[in-house]
Amino acid sequence: MRLSAEDQEAIRATLETMMQAQQAGDWAAAGAMCIEDHLAMPANRPVMVGRQAWVEWMESFDATFTHMSAEVDDIDGRGDLAYLRGTYSEAYVAAEGDEPVEGSGKFLWILRKQPDGTWLVAISIGNSNAPPASD
Repeated sequence: MRLSAEDQEAIRATLETMMQAQQAGDWAAAGAMCIEDHLAMPANRPVMVGRQAWVEWMESFDATFTHMSAEVDDIDGRGDLAYLRGTYSEAYVAAEGDEPVEGSGKFLWILRKQPDGTWLVAISIGNSNAPPASD
């Protein structure tokens, strides 16, 4: 059975909560949108296993987000398993008084439906649209 409209809306709510938490720098709240054994595959980094590993990695950045948003390109799934594919844009400052750094990219999430009807991120893959740095 395909995802219901309610499930699709719940997945969009997970994304919105994640974006708001990240922009606020509330990494614990952002991490709460992931399952405990979340598997993260960020660009140019090794795989991270576990929600706490991802939260600690995000907390290690010395930057303040001034903008964080995402657009949904596709949501689909069956039963308690779904995927969300989309694009993001962000801006952040690395230090007080610096000019904002802007970026954009794409992401893919695999989500699992929880017993309470919410959807949490089980696997996340994301990468920037910026060209690779030259050597």
